Amino acid sequence: MLGVRSRDGTLNIGPARARAFGGEVDGTVTVGPGAAPMVNASVALTNVDLEGVPTLPWAVVPVSGHATLRADFTSQGANERELAANAAGTLTLAATDGMLRGIGLAETGEQLDRLKDVAELPDLLVAATNGGQTVFSKLELSLRAADGVLGVQSLAVQMEGAAVTGGGTVDLPRRRAALDLTVALVQQPDAPPFTLELSGPWEQTRRQPRSRELQAYVARRLASRPVGVLVPTVAPRPEAPVQPPEPVAATPEPLPPAPEAPLTPFEQQMRGFLQGLTPSTGR
Repeated sequence: MLGVRSRDGTLNIGPARARAFGGEVDGTVTVGPGAAPMVNASVALTNVDLEGVPTLPWAVVPVSGHATLRADFTSQGANERELAANAAGTLTLAATDGMLRGIGLAETGEQLDRLKDVAELPDLLVAATNGGQTVFSKLELSLRAADGVLGVQSLAVQMEGAAVTGGGTVDLPRRRAALDLTVALVQQPDAPPFTLELSGPWEQTRRQPRSRELQAYVARRLASRPVGVLVPTVAPRPEAPVQPPEPVAATPEPLPPAPEAPLTPFEQQMRGFLQGLTPSTGR
């Protein structure tokens, strides 16, 4: 049912009620006169299917699940940019049983147990927070807008492998965000949470995990982890063959004196001559 009325240049739409996106939509919109009209809107979406709802190109956004949303805002402007720059009001969102696109934390807690060095942690967190998808069971968001800037009053998400809370701002006319998310890994209840900073343009948001306390926790766990003494298996060096001792040469026995050669007649004469020269010993 849709009611449209116009009076003194002011357009009144609603109360309107319709079925859309698998749920119900209720709302009223008032558009004032002039080249830069004042706009007042109050919209409620109940139990809608997020898979069919248009999404903004934010870094992390629910792409499925069922949600209830209520928005009350005012603005003034001649075009979309001016309306965004002057937006003020409140928005609340509650969603259940869906999928978050842009973050993959389901297995991060288990992967923490497999780290062999604390230096591996930053790469693990960068991979988990720069894409992927994670199933969530509950998402609650509360925003307050002023001068085109959405301030995150509260944010809480229960997802597979993690619990996320956070705050920050979203600048509508500049299409930029500055959010700080606190991520607690539910599979590591003793581990401190880490911070995920989301900043920059919606289309190219810079994601920076901050994990000093978590790094210290991982370092302590690694230091206390029992380490087995590894004894390298070394093949025994082959022993040199034992050489038998060389036989000791036997000491030759002295040879008996060679028999004297027989004297020649001349040698016999000389021996007799010499013996004759030997002086005799007196008595």
